Amino acid sequence: MRGYPFATDSLGCLLLALAGCSSAPETGFPAAPPKISITALSVEVPERELAFSDARLALEQLLFVPCDPQSAKLGTRNFRINLLVYPPSSLTLDSFVAEYCSIQADLAPPSTELPTTHLAGTRADGTPFELTSRQTLALDLTAPAGQVFNPTKLVLGADLATWLADVDLDAAEVTDDSVLIDADHNAELLESFEAATVSALSLYFDANDDGLLTDDELEPVAVATER
Repeated sequence: MRGYPFATDSLGCLLLALAGCSSAPETGFPAAPPKISITALSVEVPERELAFSDARLALEQLLFVPCDPQSAKLGTRNFRINLLVYPPSSLTLDSFVAEYCSIQADLAPPSTELPTTHLAGTRADGTPFELTSRQTLALDLTAPAGQVFNPTKLVLGADLATWLADVDLDAAEVTDDSVLIDADHNAELLESFEAATVSALSLYFDANDDGLLTDDELEPVAVATER
């Protein structure tokens, strides 16, 4: 998917210095176009014996925010993502801007029929579960002051273990031999899931650009905060 510019508001330069970032950014064009992939960190939660057959996320918008407040934000809108596919869903920009200091990811249901987040799988005893959320949330993933993103190999990673950490699937009410979690079923578990969204989404740097985050690439270069 290719990204296109949107109008920008005034934004101070926020920067980052971890893997995939630099405190002394080079001028000129990036060696490769800005790119971000979106994926789940794992297709299972081994310690809880949870396995996933489906994991989907809907972004109302996904934007690269340049450090220069005079430059336009770049990205896409209405981005529906399968978090389990490989290679992962991705956004590549047609841009000559080399320095970006923030990623904006806004979650929202794409329509009245479709959810923001949908998870399906099996819990430890083999019982199927399905979670449907219509959460709306605006997130910033920004860099610590003094650094800038290397924008060419970013990954927006969804940590399903963190997202479900406070969701007690074993204690959930079972309907027709399945666990349903939505506004009408096990609503308190849905609240726990949605409360963890900010913690579950982080930004990583895929050093070898292979679409898989190995152990040495699992240190976030930015964590999400609610805008």
